[in-house]
Amino acid sequence: MSEIQTLTERIRELSGAVDFWNVVMLWGLGIAAFAAVLIVISTRLIVVRTGQQSSAQGLLDAAKDRQLEADLKAKDLKIAELKDSTAILENENLRVKQQLSQQGHRSALLLASQKQFGNAMKGFSGQKFELAVCPSLLNDWEVNNFKMVLWATLNHNAGWAWISPEREIGVCTDGLGIFVRSTAPPHTKEAAQALSLNLDKVLGKRMVGKISAGQVGFAVTTRPNPPAVLGEESSSDDVILIHVGAHP
Repeated sequence: MSEIQTLTERIRELSGAVDFWNVVMLWGLGIAAFAAVLIVISTRLIVVRTGQQSSAQGLLDAAKDRQLEADLKAKDLKIAELKDSTAILENENLRVKQQLSQQGHRSALLLASQKQFGNAMKGFSGQKFELAVCPSLLNDWEVNNFKMVLWATLNHNAGWAWISPEREIGVCTDGLGIFVRSTAPPHTKEAAQALSLNLDKVLGKRMVGKISAGQVGFAVTTRPNPPAVLGEESSSDDVILIHVGAHP
């Protein structure tokens, strides 16, 4: 083969290689251009979606705030309703207590303050007492209930000593009478005065009157004329007689 043929063949081979790499370059440029377009589009979409995400997050936060505000308002309304219900119940309880006081249900009033009343009378623990009622009131439920509560409070809560049996007195009186003999020792008289004072706190002044002089000593009663002048008297000097009459 001559030199010219050799060079011609060499040029033809190099031309084919140049054409191949031109094609590769063109494909590479196309791919790069496509990638650049994808990058631009992706960047744009990222910016748009980020803005949309921020807007959606803002809407979500606002919705959560509105829901929280609505929940708080609902709770406030519920609390207000509960407060109103509590106030209604307290007013009703006060009304019932007032009705009980007006109706003279002494047992209910004493039960409500039984612990405090018992503690107040413990200072005279061991004091003897007896209960008296007239025969016509033996079946009076209010008298019997109060008598039982008073007996239990003095005997068990305050530690007083009950002198049995229960006495029956022919003269029936209204209210509550507390009597001691004029010869009673000072401790017994002080116990009677304390009993009067604390019953006055529990039952009210219209239930228990002031200490008045009587033929057999002094008495506490709601009647203008103490039943003591009619002959009521404790069984001994150191005993307090509690006469439970009909409620005023």
